[in-house]
Amino acid sequence: MESHLDTLNPNSGSDGGVGSSGASAAAIEAARARIASPTPELADSLSKGYEPHDIGLRGVFLFLITLVVTVVVVLAAMWGLMTLFVDYDRSRDPVGSPVAIHQEPSAVPLQPSVEHNLVDREDMTAMREATQQALNSSGTSPTGRRYISIKDAMDQVLPKLPVKPAAGAALDVNQ
Repeated sequence: MESHLDTLNPNSGSDGGVGSSGASAAAIEAARARIASPTPELADSLSKGYEPHDIGLRGVFLFLITLVVTVVVVLAAMWGLMTLFVDYDRSRDPVGSPVAIHQEPSAVPLQPSVEHNLVDREDMTAMREATQQALNSSGTSPTGRRYISIKDAMDQVLPKLPVKPAAGAALDVNQ
């Protein structure tokens, strides 16, 4: 505390306060009083055993009330604006006919057509033949990949697969 008071008194120094006068002593006492209690309300409340509130609740409540009123006004303005937009759009809509017009969708012929002159049965037969031809042929694809027929592949792979005997076959071998 003395270090703060030394800066307030220009006449006091490290020599023990040589050159101190009565006016500077009053200034020191005033500075001590200001440091001890910056506001009289604080000193009074501290002497009663509590501290005063830093924020007034009146300002907080005024802010909250203002915020609620502002939100209500903005929402009401948005609702009114949207109502105007809907009314404007509906005013420009064409007038609907009181007579119900019901049109059956036109029957679209499935097949044959000009672009595809086959019926479904013929398409399925052609697809099965193409699949069987691809499965039973061997050679090299246009990308350079070799392929063999399914029959040849099964003849090559099946002998290499390990075969586990069935439970009944194991009993017959032991007898």
